[in-house]
Amino acid sequence: GFPLVSRQKGEYGFVEGFSLKKTMLSHEEASLLSLMFDIAKSLGGNFEDSFRGILRKVLNQGSDSSFYVKMPKAFTLEKDTAFHHDLEEAIESSRKLLVHYENQEGKQSEFEISPLKLLFYEGFWYVLSLRDGKGLIKLRLDGVKELKLLNKSYEASKNLKAMLDDSVNVWFPEDRNQKVLLEIDATVARYFKKK
Repeated sequence: GFPLVSRQKGEYGFVEGFSLKKTMLSHEEASLLSLMFDIAKSLGGNFEDSFRGILRKVLNQGSDSSFYVKMPKAFTLEKDTAFHHDLEEAIESSRKLLVHYENQEGKQSEFEISPLKLLFYEGFWYVLSLRDGKGLIKLRLDGVKELKLLNKSYEASKNLKAMLDDSVNVWFPEDRNQKVLLEIDATVARYFKKK
C-alpha cells in the first residue's frame, strides 16, 4: 500500500519525495498498517478497497511534498538528477533561487525563480516556478546549469495540487491554446476515441 517504484530488478524504494517521517507514523505503526493491509487483502472485495482508501488517507495526511510525480504504471523513476537537493531545500524553505539556464535552442540566461514543485512528466524532470512578471514557468532540469540559493523568500501558491491533479502532461491548460485536426484511419480510430 505504500508508494513504491522499482529502481532496478529486485530493488524497490519509495517514490521521490515520500518519506515515512512525513507521514507522522512510527516504524511500528507503519508495519502494523502494512500487516492490516495484508489481512484486508486476504478478505478481498470491499474489505480490501475500504482499507486501501483508509491507507491512502493516512499516508497523504498532512504531507505536502516538494515533489509531484505523474507517471504511467510500471514506469521506472530514474535516480536523483542534479540539483534535486538544492531545489527541494529551496521549495521547503520558500527561498528564491538564481538559476543559470540553457534552453533547447542553446540560448543561456540567468534569472531569479521561486520554485514551487519538482515535477516528473513523461521521463523528464522539471521545476515549476514563479518568475516575477511572467507567472508560472516550467524549466527542464537538464537545462539548469547552475543554482544559487538566495536569502529572499516568497509566498507559495496554495492551489497547486488541484492544477497538477487536473494536468495530463507538463502542458497545463493555460499552455494548451493550439487546435489540431487529426485524420485517423478507421482501423485505429477506436483507440483514439478511448484515449
